This record gives sequence, C-alpha cells and structure tokens, in this order.
Amino acid sequence: MCHLTAAAIPGIVVLALAGCAPVTTASVQPASSMALASVGAPPNSNGSSQVIDGFIIDTGPPQPVDPQGRYYVEFRARWINHTYIVYGRLDATGNPLDQHFIALYPNSGVLGLAAGSLPLIVPATTLPVAGDKDADMLAVYRRTIDAAQYEKIQNFVYQTRSNPHHYWNLYTINCNYFAAQIATAVGLKVPVLYAQVTPLYIKQLESLNEEGSARLSP
Repeated sequence: MCHLTAAAIPGIVVLALAGCAPVTTASVQPASSMALASVGAPPNSNGSSQVIDGFIIDTGPPQPVDPQGRYYVEFRARWINHTYIVYGRLDATGNPLDQHFIALYPNSGVLGLAAGSLPLIVPATTLPVAGDKDADMLAVYRRTIDAAQYEKIQNFVYQTRSNPHHYWNLYTINCNYFAAQIATAVGLKVPVLYAQVTPLYIKQLESLNEEGSARLSP
C-alpha cells in the first residue's frame, strides 16, 4: 500500500482501509494435499510448503531446480492498491505450472493499515490476505527467468521467512519496496519511489526493463 502525494493521504488511506481484511487462514492446506496437485507443483520431500487460497507458500529450504527448466516471476498490482509476487515453473508453451506466493502486508487488518499509515512501523505478514486471490488485477508484469535467477528468489524467500518478524509502513517498507527486493535479486532495475499507487509502480518496473510485458486490466 502506498500513495502519491501528502495531499492525497486521507483519500488513499480511506480507500485502503475500505478494502483490507485480516490474514486469510481458513483455507490453509499442507503441500501434500490435493490442492497442491491441482496447481501442478512438484511435491517437496521435506514438507517445506503449504497451500493458502491456491497459492503455494514456501516455508522451508530452497528446492532443487532443473538447470534446463523454464521459470517466471510475476509482479501483480491488485485492487485495492496492493502489490504481491508469484513465481514458479513454466511449461513448454510458456504457461505457469504453479504459483508460489510472497508479499508484504500489515497484520491486524484495518488496525494494522491505520497504524502503518502513520509514521509507525507495524508487524506484517508475507502470506496471502483477503483479496489476493479474487480481487481484480490492475497491472501485471511477468518476467521469464532462468534456473539461477529462480534459485535467487527461493533463497530470498527462505531468508525472509526464516525471520519470524516482518514490518510494514505505508510510505517506506511497503509492498512496492518488498517487490523491489525480489526484482533486484533477479537483476531487474527498479523504480526508486516506493510510495506510489501500485499499478503505476508495476508499469514503471516494466518500462525500466522491457516494453510490452506489463498490462493494465481493461
């Protein structure tokens, strides 16, 4: 969650609070469940992942990758004003075989958003929250990556989730900032202003790296 100008803070904060909700936990399933098979993910022998709302959540050490495999990372801006990241394998035609998820979002729903909209740092989660699965996408940027880049994402995710404490602020350590860390890990250029609406941030990320890969929803 982020903003454009100080004058726009009240309106954007109200908009953000109107669309937020606490972390979704009702649909958590172990990685060995049928839900995992439905998204085509390879089973993890060490049980280091689970499924939440159809997204695979990696919680353990990085898994082996195929040096000749095809992978992707996708930066999504959804309604209302939140960026999250999915990554995974591609099939021979370039379609995703699975969707691994990571993001940064304040805990405690409305209260967390309200507190983080002040000059405060609040506890955060890297798990999906209400809206990530069903909300309309406002901008999407997918980048095909190789096995070495995919390993870097896995390492970033593992290091991030190995630390039980995560923090968020609307203007600094926000979802765009978090997306930029992953983009940097795979060698992408990133916009330096994190405090802006998420579709604009994703479009800028795309324009810095390649034309024609991000798209605005109609």
